Amino acid sequence: EHNADHASTLAWRAVAQLNRGDADTASALAARATELEPLSPMTHLLRGWVLLLARRPADAKAPLSKARELDGDFTLAHALLGQQAEAMHDAAGALVHYDAGLQRSPASALLLAHRVRALALLGRTAEARAAVRELTDRGQRGYVRAYLFAVAHSGFAESDSAAVLAALERAVGERDLGIATLRHSAEFDPWRGDARFQQIERSAGPKLWSGRPRR
Repeated sequence: EHNADHASTLAWRAVAQLNRGDADTASALAARATELEPLSPMTHLLRGWVLLLARRPADAKAPLSKARELDGDFTLAHALLGQQAEAMHDAAGALVHYDAGLQRSPASALLLAHRVRALALLGRTAEARAAVRELTDRGQRGYVRAYLFAVAHSGFAESDSAAVLAALERAVGERDLGIATLRHSAEFDPWRGDARFQQIERSAGPKLWSGRPRR
């Protein structure tokens, strides 16, 4: 209302519109944001993220690549380019992006979790399990979002089903914002018919937006 052409607000509103189920409006808002701020890595990244979540991975590649071009050290750009490659059934290409991001940001739990998933999808199980242990060690030394453990274990599919669901339940309890995009996240498609997963989805919205937990 105060500034209809505020690019950052438009880009984040696009994410919110997608979470409400309006992919067309979300895509239009994200595109407008990049028109207003063509040199902003974040607006291009958010446009790519919206397209990725809208299950348009082929369209997501260009804005995500632009975000990385504008800022080669942008950790999230490497992470989302990896997810885009996964969505195109290119786990090997995804691993290249995750490794590139970790070279720049070795402490990124986000990149490590997705690296676990890519390794597991490639059948490099021993390496993937070692990376899970590293992620777990980090969680014992400091905070690692529960949602990232769900992402990591999703690469092992049925063998780690219980770990995926338990991590998502913890994520709901923590009000992890990753849960807000759960309905769009391709990583969790194998569980959508599971009653426990459906309960997680039902409880996620009210838990996220019901206010801050009391201390």
